Amino acid sequence: MVAIVSFVQKNCGMTALRAEYFDLDDNDRRAVAALDPKHELRDIVSELPPAADRAVRRFIEELGGGAPLHLIPVDAELTTQQAADMLGLSRTYLVRLIDQSVIPAHMAGTHRRLKASDVLAYRDERERRYAALEEMAHAEEAIGLTY
Repeated sequence: MVAIVSFVQKNCGMTALRAEYFDLDDNDRRAVAALDPKHELRDIVSELPPAADRAVRRFIEELGGGAPLHLIPVDAELTTQQAADMLGLSRTYLVRLIDQSVIPAHMAGTHRRLKASDVLAYRDERERRYAALEEMAHAEEAIGLTY
């Protein structure tokens, strides 16, 4: 599985805006690995497996939009700073979330490491919670409740 993550530049770093996952099975991975990157591409037509085709198309669309992009294997291990940057959080706050077992992490010697899939899952869950809160606020406004 691969995640394409698009970022927005903020004054103190980059924050992940969107993550899209593409699950490549073993046959898809073998088909992509069989493509020879040394050939000039203008005369060669290669058919990608559907999941790989969607991932490449999405990557090109995002790249064409000028957004900074990262192509991250979902099983990649991230440092606390890399994960904090992806989430738009301070490293200190992220470490607190890890210590409270909100986000899973493991120790590599004396350093904490997080799986990219866990960081992206936390990010997606946080976005769902924010969307639900916003929906509730709009519903309250619609029925005339104010604070």
